[in-house]
Amino acid sequence: MRGTMSEREFASINGKLAMALRFERPEAYVAELRRQVEEEQIMRAVAKAVSAAPPLTPDQIERITAILHAHATPAKKTAARKTKAARTTKRKQSA
Repeated sequence: MRGTMSEREFASINGKLAMALRFERPEAYVAELRRQVEEEQIMRAVAKAVSAAPPLTPDQIERITAILHAHATPAKKTAARKTKAARTTKRKQSA
């Protein structure tokens, strides 16, 4: 299991993300940097919560794991682009 990255590594990823957004880099590159930043933020929050908490029971660990698994499915990027036929049909219905 991976621990959290160093402050220097985290600052570097944040800097790369800021530059990618500023200079309008490809969306796939920006999305990957965002994923890395969000992953690290979650890892740090979990590490902080676990270090401050008393030892967990097996039941508590199981419930926490279930929560993480329930949210493990990647979010859809965006809705599919409407075709010309779909846009035309929608205009006819609203008229």
